[in-house]
Amino acid sequence: MNRKIPFHELASLLAANCNISSEEAEEFIKSFFDLTTQALSEGESLRIKGIGAFELSDDKDDPHQWFRVLMVHPL
Repeated sequence: MNRKIPFHELASLLAANCNISSEEAEEFIKSFFDLTTQALSEGESLRIKGIGAFELSDDKDDPHQWFRVLMVHPL
């Protein structure tokens, strides 16, 4: 998938696929990114089995790249 997905659409897709409410899906997504941001801001890299690995970007030329995905294939 190579397109931008609005937050509410992502939450709706997650809700439908997991048989949960849209509100629960939104809370999960927000919590996921909050925890990811917290770990990265503390200097940690984040490895999630089945998803990939994340670390802070050291690319000073790209102000929009706050983290990079190290591995897009499942770990």
